[in-house]
Amino acid sequence: MFDDTAGVRQEVPAVVERVALKRDVLALYDADRPDDPALTRVVIPRRKVLRLS
Repeated sequence: MFDDTAGVRQEVPAVVERVALKRDVLALYDADRPDDPALTRVVIPRRKVLRLS
């Protein structure tokens, strides 16, 4: 389940890797068809690494 950009709750079946369980993830979806599982992906956001110079 995720809230789309309009704040509407969407429930879309998606395959999620085990590493993503119990972590904060992002849902990437087609804004025109947010309920289409073929166009929905779940990803783990990358953390920015700060460089000390």
